[in-house]
Amino acid sequence: MKIIALIFSLILATIQPCSADVLHGYEVSSVTVVDYTQDANCMGAWYMNGSANGTETDRSGNSNTLSNNNSVGASSSVPSGYSGNSRDFESSESDYLSRVDGGTLNISGVNQPITISAWVYRESDTGGFEVIVSKYDFGNDNRQYQLLIDNNDKASFIIVPSGTSVGTGTSIGATSIPIATWTHIVGVYRDDGAGGATDQIEVYVDGVLDTNGASNPKTYDSGIFNGSSIFAIGVNFGSGSPSTDFFDGPIDELIVFDRSVTVDEITDIYQDGISGNKGGND
Repeated sequence: MKIIALIFSLILATIQPCSADVLHGYEVSSVTVVDYTQDANCMGAWYMNGSANGTETDRSGNSNTLSNNNSVGASSSVPSGYSGNSRDFESSESDYLSRVDGGTLNISGVNQPITISAWVYRESDTGGFEVIVSKYDFGNDNRQYQLLIDNNDKASFIIVPSGTSVGTGTSIGATSIPIATWTHIVGVYRDDGAGGATDQIEVYVDGVLDTNGASNPKTYDSGIFNGSSIFAIGVNFGSGSPSTDFFDGPIDELIVFDRSVTVDEITDIYQDGISGNKGGND
């Protein structure tokens, strides 16, 4: 028996744990859970767990609660492994969530990075742009930033450098975003502050850079236009009013940072959600 015990102790000594957590005297591995809603650079985070026709609470601590326009409903459909519900946008009913905003969601500047992440479920192909997130400036009648699915079914992230041009800061992925399937989409603008070719816009689909030649990643160093009028989910604005570019289907777990998240962080959010527990805490 002593020999068996000695052999067992030698086997235990060769095991290399992933962390220094201790359970009943033995070191065991553990997984670090990251709550990105509490990240110092998180400007807005929404679990999309609000009740049908109700407002949507901002979990970042920045008080960017969203108003419900045209009765955005709740859906039990969520990404695989997630809890709670999502918010169901009906393009035929012109649904969207919004906040009149001049504060933390007004992410602008010459050397200003940004990241937007969301789960989306397309119920139909509307034939046009299907906007997930938009930031709009009424005074200059133009966008500030947009995350969307374009009219070719590709994920696209748009950064507007001024009040006069939309196209120069557009990154477009290569993957056709499917109908009736949950898809995770992230748009990132990485700016090192020095200008030049190292600055770029990137689009990720299901945790992976959706490489598409010169379109993704897209070289860009013109900064983000200062647009402070309205932040919206599920719609684009034109001439101060909601346009026809409505999203049709559920959207879940949406978050906005005023920094460029790392590739590892994108993987982390894709796998575990914005709060680290796949579905929020409410």
